[in-house]
Amino acid sequence: MDATNQYFRRYGLDRLKLTTLALAEQHKCSLLKAKCVDFIARSPETLDAVLATEGYNHLVASCPLVLTKLQRAAHGRRN
Repeated sequence: MDATNQYFRRYGLDRLKLTTLALAEQHKCSLLKAKCVDFIARSPETLDAVLATEGYNHLVASCPLVLTKLQRAAHGRRN
């Protein structure tokens, strides 16, 4: 487990960011949603840590459109 994953698990940031992202989507807070997506997609380690959580499964079920934004942000990071 790399340092980012340990950090996420230790402090529960994965769940916090995903919860914040879901709430931003539900309440149409576009700037907050953009910041969450940028944070989650900023590095492969961060994205992998988030994708491995139960919070991600909740996001898939509750806010499927947000996944498109995450995918685009992650794809843009690689280019």
